[in-house]
Amino acid sequence: MDTLTNASGEAKVGKKLTNKSSVADMDDEETNDRNMAHLNISSDILDEDDIELLRERLPTRLENNEWTLAFSTTRDGFSLSTLYRKTQDLDCPVLLTIQDVDQAIFGGLLSEPPKVTEAFRGTGECWLFSLAGSGDLSVYKWTTANTLFIKGCTKNLVVGAGDGQFGLWFDGDLDHGRTQPCETFGNPPLTTSSDFNVKCIECWAFLPST
Repeated sequence: MDTLTNASGEAKVGKKLTNKSSVADMDDEETNDRNMAHLNISSDILDEDDIELLRERLPTRLENNEWTLAFSTTRDGFSLSTLYRKTQDLDCPVLLTIQDVDQAIFGGLLSEPPKVTEAFRGTGECWLFSLAGSGDLSVYKWTTANTLFIKGCTKNLVVGAGDGQFGLWFDGDLDHGRTQPCETFGNPPLTTSSDFNVKCIECWAFLPST
């Protein structure tokens, strides 16, 4: 404990003073704890800083929701049909995160889980993102140019489209994908090469906190 003296000479007892580096360390620990408290399991793709950056861009109604890992290629295998099956009972937005073999991290917020549908589904709540190695997050929101948000079939999954191009496209094995500029989100390709090979995919569901 440190003893301080005020202008009248009265002694005051307070907590031991902490140096700036210790305070910074405590703040970092609190931030990490706060981030990880929202995940029901650790991510193979996102670190604490990535999670914080993404959470800041979520719709307000989702900011305090728990991140539940609904699907992971590490845990569940490389299969689009398994992704559909693992998310079929969800009724909430999901965050699709991808890491390719070149270590690029990107993905999108989907207003509803991906599923096999006859037409495009989703709302303007959807967006695409890319994360640079320096922790720089780029988010590409709905341009209002069209409503081609999410379309799933047995052989592929599409997020964003227009003029024959797709913001994100995956094959049925989830091991190969493509990213192109699309009218829905006005995004550039999310990787240095439009075609990419998948290292890992995670699908996080935003379940209400209990």
